[in-house]
Amino acid sequence: MRPPRALWIILLTSLALKLSLLGVAQDVPNFADERQYIAAALTIADDGVPTYSNPQWDEAHYPPSYPYLMGAVCLVFGPTGLSITIRVLQILMSTATVWLVFLLAERLFERRSALLSAGVWAFFPTAICYTHLFLAETLHAALVVSVAVLLLPGNGNLNGKRALAAGIVAGLASLTRSIFLPQSLLIGAWIALWGTVNRKDRRRRLQLCAVFLGGLITVILPWSIRNTLRYERFLLIDTGAANVLHLNWNMTEPWNQDIGLMGRYQRQSKEAKALGIQRRRRFVPEDPADIVALHQGEIRLALDWLKHHPRLFARHSIQRAAEFLNPTSMLIHRLRRGDYGDPPGILEETLVLSVLISTMALIVLGLAGMSLASVRSEHALVAILFLSTLVSGALLMAITRYRFPSMPLLIPFAAHVACNWRTLPGPRQAPFRWGIATVNSLLVLWIFVIYVPYNYPG
Repeated sequence: MRPPRALWIILLTSLALKLSLLGVAQDVPNFADERQYIAAALTIADDGVPTYSNPQWDEAHYPPSYPYLMGAVCLVFGPTGLSITIRVLQILMSTATVWLVFLLAERLFERRSALLSAGVWAFFPTAICYTHLFLAETLHAALVVSVAVLLLPGNGNLNGKRALAAGIVAGLASLTRSIFLPQSLLIGAWIALWGTVNRKDRRRRLQLCAVFLGGLITVILPWSIRNTLRYERFLLIDTGAANVLHLNWNMTEPWNQDIGLMGRYQRQSKEAKALGIQRRRRFVPEDPADIVALHQGEIRLALDWLKHHPRLFARHSIQRAAEFLNPTSMLIHRLRRGDYGDPPGILEETLVLSVLISTMALIVLGLAGMSLASVRSEHALVAILFLSTLVSGALLMAITRYRFPSMPLLIPFAAHVACNWRTLPGPRQAPFRWGIATVNSLLVLWIFVIYVPYNYPG
């Protein structure tokens, strides 16, 4: 089926808007993680191995996809062309993701919801902001939505070719953010188990699951072999996950770079210190060059902290999950820090309000849409991807950057509610519908009272 004319208008307008902001982005200073990626790109172009400017980060700290993409761009266009080329590539990725969101929403619901979904993601302020940052989020979001689209064919029948392609893309997503690897295993379970009615169907789904996992392994295995040969010990993808576990579990309070509930966390820090709980130093192996030993040692320290402080871990996990409702973003954080200069007050507050309102609306309507959606395998897949992202955030780090790739998965449900509110879930279930509306109204009030980011420090 040919895409509608309205979709082309949305795509071209979104592309033009993002390109028009390139001039502004060129003057914005890079913050910590961006500088690490740039340093890695320069050294990859020189000798093929990333070196990060942070002395506590080893060469395997980040998964390889994004640093090596930047390194390849630096090798072809040189250090002077790195900035503009990466940003143009990310603008194209983000615009392609708009089309993918349209396809996903159309396969989940109907065309009207699909067009609204595409329009929301095309002009979502945070998505536009990330196209100009040297961060992996735009690439990862495109890969995650691609996996969902490949596994939900328009004709309703998943075949071996699509399963293999989805596995390959899932492998690339895992090499971009290694947390996607366990999510890929959940996808494999969804392929194998959901909707099995008879033996023949079960056998077919198991075969498709094997094909999907085969594609996943085909992408990840060469990198794991490379790591094993280089470090003389097995390392699956990267060491960053262990570092995150160690830093966040061995803390007196969770850490959120987007500010969030820092006042509450600081109070809990005093409580933790009163109990004698202190943040531990970074693990140092006998051989400082043995990054695999460092990786394993940090995991052991994190698990040891969990063993001794399970209640504090449970409380922190709930708080980290709650941070996924925080309507702030990297855009607000950088506005407050002055990275975009000194824009007129009305412009700055308009941007803050646009981020606040769009994020709150997306979360509230998206969760309502998931609650009201019929129990279909297509809906279950998207819900698994979103909820597993929420769980990973609760276990690892409370930061809206890690929430960002899951936002396109919420959009179709939010759009479906916005387009079909009067008919959802049906006249016989009107009390349930108004119950959902009441719960979400309280959620809006709670988010507004706790999180509204007007007074967040830079």
